[in-house]
Amino acid sequence: MTLIASRNATRLQTPRRLPPRFVQRPSNPTLTRGLLLFSRPASLLKANTSTPSVSSSMNTDVVATPQLAMFGNASNTTLTGCSLIQVYNAGDRTWSRHQIITTIFKDHIASNASHDSNERADPPQCHPGTRMATIDRLKDWVTREGSTSVLWLFGTAGAGKTAIARSLARLLKGLDLLAASFFFFRTSPKRNSAELFISTIAYQLAINTPEIQPYILDVLDRDPSIFQKSTESQFQSLIINPISQLPSTAHPRTFSFIIDGLDECLDRAEQDTIINVICNALQPAIRHIKFLIISRPEHHIECAFEKLASSSCFQRIDLVRDFNASGDLRKFILDKFRDIKRTHPSRGAIDESWPSESTVDTLVRNADFSNFLYARVVMDFMEATYDSPQERLKVILGLQPTGAENPYHRLDEVYRYILSSVRADIGPILKMLAIAIVAAKAEMLVYHKPYNTQDLLQSAPFLEIVLGIVPGTIQAWLVDLRSLIILQNYEDETHSALSPEIQFMHRSLMEFLLDPSRSQGYCLNQTQAFLDIASGCLNALSVENVQAVLSRLNWYPLIFVLAD
Repeated sequence: MTLIASRNATRLQTPRRLPPRFVQRPSNPTLTRGLLLFSRPASLLKANTSTPSVSSSMNTDVVATPQLAMFGNASNTTLTGCSLIQVYNAGDRTWSRHQIITTIFKDHIASNASHDSNERADPPQCHPGTRMATIDRLKDWVTREGSTSVLWLFGTAGAGKTAIARSLARLLKGLDLLAASFFFFRTSPKRNSAELFISTIAYQLAINTPEIQPYILDVLDRDPSIFQKSTESQFQSLIINPISQLPSTAHPRTFSFIIDGLDECLDRAEQDTIINVICNALQPAIRHIKFLIISRPEHHIECAFEKLASSSCFQRIDLVRDFNASGDLRKFILDKFRDIKRTHPSRGAIDESWPSESTVDTLVRNADFSNFLYARVVMDFMEATYDSPQERLKVILGLQPTGAENPYHRLDEVYRYILSSVRADIGPILKMLAIAIVAAKAEMLVYHKPYNTQDLLQSAPFLEIVLGIVPGTIQAWLVDLRSLIILQNYEDETHSALSPEIQFMHRSLMEFLLDPSRSQGYCLNQTQAFLDIASGCLNALSVENVQAVLSRLNWYPLIFVLAD
């Protein structure tokens, strides 16, 4: 161990505790440029290794300092007017705390999980000038005294959750408010499980907050097997305890953690564990610790948070319902069109008035006013430099065939992944969705009545009768599809008899499911859907309990459906 003493300090300070293997009489004191160094012999470390030993650390971080041969034979030395700073030797090398932490954590972190990772699979940050209301609200939550310790931000597939998370992380990093971030990703081996989650955010916490390093090093010294402990033990030892031990004067600002894509952790049980460990550790709230957890609105995640609904340490934000993103979508699309007209190789052939305002309106509407993934996919397709953007826009608008290149391939990958994750039998679910989609697309079925055929065929209770399944089945089927499809309950008198109704969050999903070249094994058969409606209605006439539903629709005979 090397001890560095400054002659400018007022008195000698000694560590309150040193691990037993480091409590040895120093030898060979050396004075170097006003610094007195005591070097512990390298033999005390493991022979022939470049990995440092761990012990308690004090004061600021240091680096190796060249030594001069002075006081080589000194003994019984008394020091006054100095302070101690501890560094570590391994052979001929001197280690700083930063180097030790990096070395020890090296095999226990997902280095590509942070917000500033350059992994190509990660989406970019928010488009400049967009999602400002969302980011401002999240920043206010982080900085406001008395706000909850945990916030769950959820939104449907393609709503721009990860882009918001990355933009917020960058903002908080610049304000010295970001302790750590972890971005789960289903196809990345180190980012699709909870195995490296706690150790990764603990490492980032140590790197981003140097004054907390002594406390984390002390944990590693006391318990070298900490990385093999449970998620709860790691979280308490590496996150909560070090922050709690840090004097408020040392780091008075907030420690904010951003956890994105929790639903992309492949093991649902691990997702629940992460939520429970974080929320239980923060009840009651611990000073200056904030966790932002971002995910799709998966049923089991919602259930885990529902248990905390009455807790004062938790709140939720629905990204789609709580924020109107249509203006941001329009800005993004218009900015992209300006870029195309300014930089595309064929820009000379592009009319200044292109595209029309009605075309932009159509694109915003097709994005369902919230689907940034759809908007980005569409605009990236039109930006291709090897083809005419005007012709590609016609493909997007359906005015000409798609051709060999699928403009929606990235969007389709997301849809196929979500459908493949459904735990129930997908066959009956697709059959039910086919009926609902046929109803949603069949405008000729709309009547001038309080209810119409479209409403009826998207009603879960009626669909369950038509399909001959027990009540509540559809709700169970859609548990794993909540980021794409929801059951909307209506409280008003007009719709109450039909509630809940199936609601598609993205109209692009309907187009995907009806195109065999895109949906592949998940393609729906519209012709079969009409046959299923007819046969299901005929069968329903013989079902005894159908009267319970029809009695509530006494002005709307079932024959209307059969006639359609």
